[in-house]
Amino acid sequence: MLFLSLAAVLIFGAALFAIKTTLPDERTVATHAFQAKTFDDYLSPFVRLLIMPWTPVKSLIPLGGPGTNQERGHGWPWRLVQVLLLGTLLLGLAVCSTRLALAFLTAFLGLGYFFNFAYYGAIRHQGILLIFMLVLYWLNAEAGPAVRGLLPERFHSLAARSYALALLISLPLLLSWNDYLALDKIQVDFKKAESSIKPFGDWLNAHPEYKDSIILGEPATLLEALPYYAAQRIYIPRESRFGKWAKLTTEAKPVMSLGELLVVAQKLKEQEHQTILVALGFPSSVFEQQRSPTYTYPNGVQSLALPAGFKGCYFTWTPSEWEQFKQSAKRVAAFWAARDGTGLAESENFDIYEIQ
Repeated sequence: MLFLSLAAVLIFGAALFAIKTTLPDERTVATHAFQAKTFDDYLSPFVRLLIMPWTPVKSLIPLGGPGTNQERGHGWPWRLVQVLLLGTLLLGLAVCSTRLALAFLTAFLGLGYFFNFAYYGAIRHQGILLIFMLVLYWLNAEAGPAVRGLLPERFHSLAARSYALALLISLPLLLSWNDYLALDKIQVDFKKAESSIKPFGDWLNAHPEYKDSIILGEPATLLEALPYYAAQRIYIPRESRFGKWAKLTTEAKPVMSLGELLVVAQKLKEQEHQTILVALGFPSSVFEQQRSPTYTYPNGVQSLALPAGFKGCYFTWTPSEWEQFKQSAKRVAAFWAARDGTGLAESENFDIYEIQ
């Protein structure tokens, strides 16, 4: 009993520490959880989970093969496969230990509610559920093979088959499928770079004239890994501050134009008396198009500071702003070798401009 009490205290303390260190405040734009006011706001995520029970595992049990968008649905027949696989794993625990099955079900519903209410769950989040499932099956194996779960004694032979199906088929199938997908990602990583940040850092270190330069990024999230490779200071134009990473809060300027970015860079050059480099996550060919486009990023982030229907941070430009930018800034480098270098500000590729 003392051991269990100590374990409970440690788990509770770890949970409080995790909440304290990761919980954002009401200024965040990464979640709408702080905007929930009515009972329906809190109930609807649970209803969505019941309607779409695959939500907590749709990345763990993806149905697209390598090179496809594994996050998207593929119709009810395929979703049924996900539910059946998940149900088999739950049944495998239930026929052996009611407590372990309830523990898994509680974790499943808790994570599912969190993913629907607070924050989208990618595979790095859903992987927690897979690890927890493996631990539960390990605990059951350590306790012995006896079937002592939900089914009465006359159904023990059926229960044993259900447990064997889960342990010997469903669980290895899930692990093998994720290994197969992981192998494809590893091969892609070897074939082509995932980011242009390291080449950019190497370029900065190889050019002493930029040793004391200040780097501006649009979007600023492109430069979050740069401090690992170069010592130059980073300025975040949407937040009017120096920093190593952008904050997804309402304090950030939700809409910025190329003209405004140029003004920020020029003022910073006057104030700091240092070389200013601007890293733009858009190729020049995009700016050369004869239109006034608006680009939104990142996907799925809703800015509370924007009017209803606006999502993410907006970057806009006009042909006249682009012409003014070209007159005031010189392109000194280009880094577009990373995978998915489409110029849509979601891959870590960019052009580097020096403010004149």
